[in-house]
Amino acid sequence: MFGGIRWLPVLLFTVVALGGLGAGQVVYDRYWVEAPYAQAIASVLPEAAIQVHKESDHTRIELQGPPIEDLGASYPVIYQASQERFGPNVQISWPPTDDPLLQSLWDQLQFLIYQGIETGNYTVMKESSDQLIQGYSGVTGKVAMDRDFVYVQLVHGDDCLYQVIPREKRGETR
Repeated sequence: MFGGIRWLPVLLFTVVALGGLGAGQVVYDRYWVEAPYAQAIASVLPEAAIQVHKESDHTRIELQGPPIEDLGASYPVIYQASQERFGPNVQISWPPTDDPLLQSLWDQLQFLIYQGIETGNYTVMKESSDQLIQGYSGVTGKVAMDRDFVYVQLVHGDDCLYQVIPREKRGETR
């Protein structure tokens, strides 16, 4: 039944077809998904380097670029554009900082922030965070929040640390 089939042309056709499909997917992602995404966030991150990592259950986006002036105003634009282009299961991150001072400050801020989220006492969280940041010489930063997220933005020299934490308590959704 299959004795008359020449397997080499069939195999070559299959390899070429699969290569064409793979190349088509790369071109589609680059020019119809990632390029419009870069344009959508250009208003808040004009010179951002964007790396998109598609994983089985979510898409992880890593952003690098010049310092962000106001993370609380920029992140909602970035988040909305990310969800429109890559779906609801998207994670946005910035590269970790190598600055030990910023890392030390972040390690201390985490407790205050998560305690404020857990207790709902955002006023104390904000005041305590601001006092802690002011205690670090040469570091500028702020903790801000909106209905959905707490934004931590720290700068020391040329190094920046950005963290965005959901305001949901465990088991609670808004």
